[in-house]
Amino acid sequence: MSIESGAPLRVLIVEDERLIAENLKLIVEDHNYRVVDLASNSEEAIHKAKVSKPDLILMDVRIQGEMDGIHAASLIQQSLAKKPRVLFLSAHSREQFPHIEALDSDSFRYLLKPYTPEDLLAAMDSVLNP
Repeated sequence: MSIESGAPLRVLIVEDERLIAENLKLIVEDHNYRVVDLASNSEEAIHKAKVSKPDLILMDVRIQGEMDGIHAASLIQQSLAKKPRVLFLSAHSREQFPHIEALDSDSFRYLLKPYTPEDLLAAMDSVLNP
């Protein structure tokens, strides 16, 4: 999938477990997406999103820092003119995070861990093409 310019879609990965982040990076890059950066906590995610302006954020819901991934994603979307799509990744059910409903439902999807690379790619496509 490419944006209008033909350039690969830009992906920011926010995951506090380094091995999982690196695995996500391999999967994403193997399918012609461009990983612009990795972040391991909420503050770093917000800063790196402002700098890299990703098209898509793969966001772990429970991350290190002052806020969870949902709150961080909300702040990122509020701070950027072109709101990135967000694919939340979590081992916890969506019902455990009622504040997720504050986000625009067209701009995010939720994928439960564990997932296969195929599940991840299908969810990425779903959030990019609502």
